[in-house]
Amino acid sequence: MPPATNGLIAAKAILGATLLRLPAHGLQHSRFQLSMKTVAARLDAWIEWNGKLPPKGEWVSLAAELAVSPEALYREIGRRRA
Repeated sequence: MPPATNGLIAAKAILGATLLRLPAHGLQHSRFQLSMKTVAARLDAWIEWNGKLPPKGEWVSLAAELAVSPEALYREIGRRRA
């Protein structure tokens, strides 16, 4: 095979592997969310993974990432600060 063909095959292999990882990551994320039943548990796991809470202006996106309502997240953060 010409060298250009080998490069194309290698590029397709890398692309294929990348595309297979995307659904796997989504499945892992869904399983993680289902395994954590409470807002407190989800927030604990997120903090363990990321180190600390994001700035206040990013809490709505954090709530979405944790699959909880912003209000529920605010209540949990408030409990921890009290």
